[in-house]
Amino acid sequence: LFAPCSFGDFIMKQATKKSSAGTTQPRKQDELTSTDGKPTDPYGLLGLLGVIRMTDPDRSMLALGSDLTTLGLDLNTADSIYSTFISPWSDTQTLPGLNVEPGYYLPACYRNVQATPPAHQRMRTFSDEILFYVFYCMPKDIAQEAAAQELYARNWRYHKELGLWLTKESDENGRPVQAFRRTSPNALDRGVYVFFDPTTWQKIKKEWTLSWDAIEERPQPSQQALPVSTQQQQSSSINSASNRVMM
Repeated sequence: LFAPCSFGDFIMKQATKKSSAGTTQPRKQDELTSTDGKPTDPYGLLGLLGVIRMTDPDRSMLALGSDLTTLGLDLNTADSIYSTFISPWSDTQTLPGLNVEPGYYLPACYRNVQATPPAHQRMRTFSDEILFYVFYCMPKDIAQEAAAQELYARNWRYHKELGLWLTKESDENGRPVQAFRRTSPNALDRGVYVFFDPTTWQKIKKEWTLSWDAIEERPQPSQQALPVSTQQQQSSSINSASNRVMM
């Protein structure tokens, strides 16, 4: 008959036999462990012995897991556990215990922050390039109409046939040399104009014979005051011209 022994003692004996194989004398116990009591070979049977004896709680949690009975679970119930088990890190397993507002401090400056106005109300602060981006990339949007109005105020005009914005020749500071208005009763006017090309995203200066009938007129103030829904129903000419460019 064999004398009863624990599984840990069995591993200790097997590790001792394995280490002494091929030698005339068995290794001593102090040669198998370091000065702090940990095995010199943590990946052998002696390393597994510490996990079985649960000497290191963190390591035992990863290798062996946790006893579910210590978490307050009723394992004898026939119902689903997820309906009553909130979290293993919660002191209570009831729903009211989960709705606890954590303590926090809100600085006073957070209460004085004002909401940023919508983009269509800040068109005057944008550069020409941003206005062109809004116009060409946001069709049938109120921001497109606002960008067109601001470009018109900056002496830009929309060519309905070319689908491009153009303005009079500007100085070194980017300001137009003269206002963009019809100065003669003739239908054609030749001069130097600056075009914005959306395909290359550049302003191109060239001499051009302009047909005033191809220039988009600015909407009347009464039309600008209409609600947004009414403006969309009337399909403003600027939006329709932009749609042709995008197509």
